[in-house]
Amino acid sequence: MFLKLNKQQKFITIIGISFIGILSSFLVGYVLALVLTLSLLYGNRPTKIFCFASSIKRDLVGLWRLNRIEYKVNSWIKSNKTVGQLLEETAQQYPDKIALMMNDKKITFDQANLFSNRIATYFKSQGYQKGDTFALFMDTKIEYSLFWFGLSKIGVISSLINHNLRSKTLIHSINVANCTAVIVSTELYDELNDVRIELDMERLSIYVYDELNDTIESLNEKTNYKRKINEISVEIEDFDRTNLNSHDVLLYVYTSGTTGLPKPVIVTHARFMKLAMDGYYMYPLYKNDRIYNPLPLYHIAGGIIGIGLVFLNGISMVLRKKFSVSNYWKDCIQYDCTVAKYVGEICRFLLSNPENPEDTAHNVRLMYGIGLRKQIWHQFQTRFQIKDIRELYGSTEGNIHLVNITNEPGSVGFLPWCFKFKNKFVLVKCDEEGKIMRNSSARCLKCNPGEPGIAIGQISQSSIKNSFLGYVDQEANKRKILTDVFEDGDAYYNSEDILVKDLINNFYFKDRTGDTFRWRGENVSTMEVEIIISNIVDLKDCIVYGVNVPHTEGKAGMAAIVDHHNKIDMKYLSDCVGKELPYYARPVFLRILPRIPITSTCKSIKKDFKTEGFDIQRIKDKLYFLNEDGMYREMTKSDFNDIMNGRTKL
Repeated sequence: MFLKLNKQQKFITIIGISFIGILSSFLVGYVLALVLTLSLLYGNRPTKIFCFASSIKRDLVGLWRLNRIEYKVNSWIKSNKTVGQLLEETAQQYPDKIALMMNDKKITFDQANLFSNRIATYFKSQGYQKGDTFALFMDTKIEYSLFWFGLSKIGVISSLINHNLRSKTLIHSINVANCTAVIVSTELYDELNDVRIELDMERLSIYVYDELNDTIESLNEKTNYKRKINEISVEIEDFDRTNLNSHDVLLYVYTSGTTGLPKPVIVTHARFMKLAMDGYYMYPLYKNDRIYNPLPLYHIAGGIIGIGLVFLNGISMVLRKKFSVSNYWKDCIQYDCTVAKYVGEICRFLLSNPENPEDTAHNVRLMYGIGLRKQIWHQFQTRFQIKDIRELYGSTEGNIHLVNITNEPGSVGFLPWCFKFKNKFVLVKCDEEGKIMRNSSARCLKCNPGEPGIAIGQISQSSIKNSFLGYVDQEANKRKILTDVFEDGDAYYNSEDILVKDLINNFYFKDRTGDTFRWRGENVSTMEVEIIISNIVDLKDCIVYGVNVPHTEGKAGMAAIVDHHNKIDMKYLSDCVGKELPYYARPVFLRILPRIPITSTCKSIKKDFKTEGFDIQRIKDKLYFLNEDGMYREMTKSDFNDIMNGRTKL
């Protein structure tokens, strides 16, 4: 087994064995120590020693930080704290410190707390109470999170609506959460008014927040009046807090909607605390940090693990209405940020921008987020001189949360070795279609290092870390839960994500089960193909998906590539695809287009592309198909008909 290790692994293993030999020589003498040392080279012991030596520092640091998180959060839960109370405590501790800033506007922690008190007072006077649900339909602004902090002080749940939604999707998002009222900013009132006739106005009240004039206006049928927010009382002594606790629902945060209509996910006060504190201790962050956050606040990435870090820890944050490639580093320089957030394709967008002095003129020491791909990791870290990158793994609704604290390129996090035996988080084997496999005893099969599998997390409702509250829709919850996984009666959350782990328990994201497809008898990972094609075309936007082709088995690969100025060299692309991808992974079809729709968190939306396939009658963009000579040729209607009728072999 020792001979199978690479040079670096052998070196680490020898260091580990030498350390054990020297230590044992003091305990049992040189002769026995030599025998013990030699015995460690037998069987799979060198691999175990390598794993131990490579991961011991990481694991000890991770366990120490994890224990600090659990101690802090559990102490809050035992005291039955709510996030509103934690905001008040932070305001008392740092009253004059800047909490949030955006453009030329700033707000201190004390001012933020007073604003939330006024919101609580106002809506309590309107008759709202614990259990009511408000839809919050606003774009990014300093007051956004203060509305749901204020509403939480009277037990009202805030449903964070994506401010980009329109028409039926907007109606669905408001209705599915059973909202009793909507708070809308003046900028978005017209969009809400367009669907007002289709909303149940008998039960739904509308309140308009005017940031410019600092007013809130009720547009109910019975009352129609404005109030100056700074004239509302900040006194909250008469609030009944005895009926509020850490396990009450705080927010509904929606899934991104890349695979269907957005689904509201339940976030309690306790879950909010846990997610917010994970980052503070695991990255770690410090009180004098200033975070740059260009992400939307209705999303878990920009909101909970963004705003939560601010108000629970007393850290300052800079907000931006919308991510901008050209202004990202300018903002970091202007506001002297030390930490910055990313998500989705943001890092690739920044890399694709021409180099300029601002790339290294900032003071950002750490970036954290989701979506930094391995093939650009080193290039990104080197060009922008970022000391630490904290890539995360998790989902809005799930109970699996990982973080990479060692700057390991491409890794989304790790598990300490002692966690291997707890079955809290496991990769299980799946078939070609992404269905979880079971053995003859109907139990799931664990994956070995290097073997891709679906990530599942054990559900324990008595633990904040392992609980699964899921969606408002209980039927949707049932589809995400696996039972009798390793023993009778156990239950696991099914992430439907395919990950792979290495020898020392670092985990790497591979694909989503819905994105992987089968062609020519082989599984194709869309993410792996996207990485290679994106590199070939100079990091241009690219998505890969499988499409159905009549008279063939499986799904043929199709790549949609952004090319604004028709600069892609098809011969060069064909040659590179042939060299760098196995035959079954080469996209059969190409679609060249001016832009790929993305969510506000920079995730590509594939579902419409899958539906349209390579139908030349529906698609106005240029289409190409892979010819028998390995070259991509522009598709004509005649070619399309030949493919559909099976006359052209793919």
